[in-house]
Amino acid sequence: MLALLAVLFSKPRPRFSFPVPVPSGYGDVVGASGAATGTLDDREIRRLYNAGINNASQEELRTWMFQGADAITLVERGLARDCRVPIETTQQFAAHHSQTLGELKLLTHFLNARAALAAMEGRTNEALFASLQAYDFAGKIGEGGVAVDSLVSSACQALVLRQLTNLAPHLTPEQCSEAIKIIDQIEARTETPGVVWHRTSDWQKATFGAGLRNQEKRRVWLGIMADMWKTRSLAPLNSLPQRRLEAVRKKHLKDVNDLRRRLREQHDVVAGVTE
Repeated sequence: MLALLAVLFSKPRPRFSFPVPVPSGYGDVVGASGAATGTLDDREIRRLYNAGINNASQEELRTWMFQGADAITLVERGLARDCRVPIETTQQFAAHHSQTLGELKLLTHFLNARAALAAMEGRTNEALFASLQAYDFAGKIGEGGVAVDSLVSSACQALVLRQLTNLAPHLTPEQCSEAIKIIDQIEARTETPGVVWHRTSDWQKATFGAGLRNQEKRRVWLGIMADMWKTRSLAPLNSLPQRRLEAVRKKHLKDVNDLRRRLREQHDVVAGVTE
């Protein structure tokens, strides 16, 4: 009877499912990030990467693209498939995943360099296509993920938005309209901070258990309360993970709207000149 009562009234560890499509494009883009990271074994390419693509010559960018050709092939294959982050409810996943996210951000710089090279060579349509493809990639690496995936995805999208903003003054009205259309499609599938945080909370419960999770929450709140006491303000509350997600999303939407405005202005100016 005691054993039966223990079973009936015990609180089992929650089980959560994080479905991933099969095949998933995420595996392809991770493979692409590995290929892009491998190009840094070349000392000259590592120097180029550290210096930034704005300081690179056409020849240097061509060399980087040639050595990273496999990365482009894998990215395009991954983007053609459904893509979701394959979350695992293990503590080892968090440690390993952080390295993956670092390589995905490097791949964003590589894709930006591809678009920059096309722009430098006067291939404006190819530069636009490459930038929009990079923006699609940057959005997909956060789909179905937890908070850190969403934050890295937003950071990568910010890199591409700057590239698109630089390209905007060189676009035709048709290219401007197409860019706005594709950006809107990508934004429409972006998850809200609330959805991401709910999934993150479920993952934390399944991975660390309620006890460890509550300990971490207490530690975070005690730190925030101490900072509030020191600063005599509510600003430290913005460091809460959910608030940080909301702040990043708000900043992202502002950047997207600014780009939309620039594209519409470019469309109207060029269309007016043509008429």
